[in-house]
Amino acid sequence: MQTPYVKKNFLSVFGQTCQVLVKWPGIDVAEFRSNTSDLTLSSCQQKMFKVLVPIPNLKIKHKNFQLVLELAKKCIDFPILFIVTANFKDAPNYPFNNLVFAGVKNREDYLGLLGQVDATIVTSTTETVGLPIFESLVYQKCCFVFKQDYFNGIKDLFGDLEGVLEFSDANDFINAYQLAVNSSFNFNGTPFIKGDWDF
Repeated sequence: MQTPYVKKNFLSVFGQTCQVLVKWPGIDVAEFRSNTSDLTLSSCQQKMFKVLVPIPNLKIKHKNFQLVLELAKKCIDFPILFIVTANFKDAPNYPFNNLVFAGVKNREDYLGLLGQVDATIVTSTTETVGLPIFESLVYQKCCFVFKQDYFNGIKDLFGDLEGVLEFSDANDFINAYQLAVNSSFNFNGTPFIKGDWDF
């Protein structure tokens, strides 16, 4: 299992008769290279603090797109632009001009887009690895993470990760955003890159 949290949930479903090890898979940094993005933004949007929202399928409930809509509404007076990796046709009607849809991206295009933004946000209610968190940090971008139990399992492995800003609601997100724009982070500490494949 990837984290102690995933192990605990696995054992609660399958029982204590299984021998389960916690083995972090690591992050393959070889694929992280400088890419460009095909996203076209207006000159006004380019000046905004761009937050990548990696949710290609808005119907997956645990990805919590509803929270993204709440944040966009709350942040309408802030220079924040939410860029969602979903198709516009799949989006519900929304009245916010601080929310754009970049379309579903393949791996290379997603990493190119990640290179063009200021931060990533993960609003999921549950995850196993939470790969966008670590991709963001490798790209030396802040990552806003909605406070949930799965992330405690990640912190059990790595402690507090510099550049990760947790939030519990829209007001808390605004505080995290202000911290992101007014702080500098040391992204050189990346204990999550190396995987543990010894069994």
